[in-house]
Amino acid sequence: MTMDASAQPTAPSSAEPTAPSGTDGAGAACSTHRTALAVALPRRLLIIACTATQRPDVRLLPALERYHGPSVRVVRRWLSDHPEGALHLDVYVLSAEFGLIPAIQPIPTYDRSMTTSRARALRDQVRTTLTQVCARCSYADSYLSAGKRYREALGDPRTLVGLPSLTTAPEGAEIGRQLTALKRWLMTEAR
Repeated sequence: MTMDASAQPTAPSSAEPTAPSGTDGAGAACSTHRTALAVALPRRLLIIACTATQRPDVRLLPALERYHGPSVRVVRRWLSDHPEGALHLDVYVLSAEFGLIPAIQPIPTYDRSMTTSRARALRDQVRTTLTQVCARCSYADSYLSAGKRYREALGDPRTLVGLPSLTTAPEGAEIGRQLTALKRWLMTEAR
């Protein structure tokens, strides 16, 4: 997962949830700061649902560090074990509080569940952000690791402009099968 310090997102500054502003860190992956290896490999997009389990630190933490559920731990471990793969993977979190945010965005701890009404309320923000992300980078493929309610926040992915072939976690499968599918996608080369 690449990051350009000049593209660092700002943290939410009030009790009201905010969507990330213009630059979100993932756009840095398409900048001129990439290594030769990253240039040669196709870009991939991973969208992962937030988890109820969070690190309780009072300070702001990047979303991928704040959440501590099994799927997030799989992603963090893979990024650590495969730095070459991390160079061409952009990770976003679908948050019940903040909508679709880059995994590097600092966030506070919060207590909000993704309900059907919350998913509907976030849908426009999620779709707009995802369309902007896909407009900045040409992704070879994408993966959505999220349950039914989180998928409702995305709406019909086939109607999103620029979104490459989207693979989704097996809906309704137990957590073990979902994690296996996520690991398999992470280990598979982009098509």
